[in-house]
Amino acid sequence: MGSWVYPVIKYKNPETTFDASTLSRLAALANVSPTAALDDLATTARDASNGVVTSLRTARTAAPTVVPRDVYFSIPRPGRTVSSPFRTIDTASAASIWKDLTANKDLNFTIRSDFIYRPGGGTFTLNCGQGVPTIKSVALAFWAPNATASIPSKDVPTRVTAEMQMPTAQTNENIVFTNSLYLAPTVRIYTWGGSTTEDAFLATLDSYLGANPVAAGLSPLTTVHVDLSSMRTDFVTGQRPYDLADELIVAFKVEPRDLGAGVVAPGVKGCGQ
Repeated sequence: MGSWVYPVIKYKNPETTFDASTLSRLAALANVSPTAALDDLATTARDASNGVVTSLRTARTAAPTVVPRDVYFSIPRPGRTVSSPFRTIDTASAASIWKDLTANKDLNFTIRSDFIYRPGGGTFTLNCGQGVPTIKSVALAFWAPNATASIPSKDVPTRVTAEMQMPTAQTNENIVFTNSLYLAPTVRIYTWGGSTTEDAFLATLDSYLGANPVAAGLSPLTTVHVDLSSMRTDFVTGQRPYDLADELIVAFKVEPRDLGAGVVAPGVKGCGQ
């Protein structure tokens, strides 16, 4: 329960409360003797977990429905024209990321809160009154409007650092994911260009994010390493998707919580910080 249920309560449903019966069962579990009979240990653990799950279910049923949000941002290539409809990150960060890409290296970048938050909100961003932006899905897209031919998508191995941030109503929480199975998602990379219209491509991207859980349960505020070796192998120099692109789009579908009237996500740049 400490590894799986407690984080859900703390970050997703902090309003969860426990009645006297459940508190009694938890106390019994905390105080049970490790030398007790196996049947007694199992019964005590079962009763405590049933009480916690029932309390969590009650809280989630009563809580406002969480509405998934599309959060996209653009990493513009220095010297190229930006044409996507997405908010761009700062010039220095973008230049650092593209320096590696143009040198045929893998993609490494840290996602900061100001990449996905904007005071007052807007299209494809979070506002300062939203917190706990848990990922439902993620994809990447090289934005290459001048490409002359369509380029198929690729599913590539990715690593996410275990340390990440999660803005809550109280603090910008530093959390550590200890289960490595969550930290190596396979991420799809699209390339937009050729004869596909922008609207058709964005519809494809949105459909993919809605139907395919990727990196689900993680926070977007972490460091990402994307293995681009297949692009270096499968495309000739000058025709790799990042050679043709003007921008790299990072696309998330997240489930943020509304923090409440007058509450501002703490530790988020631009949100009163």
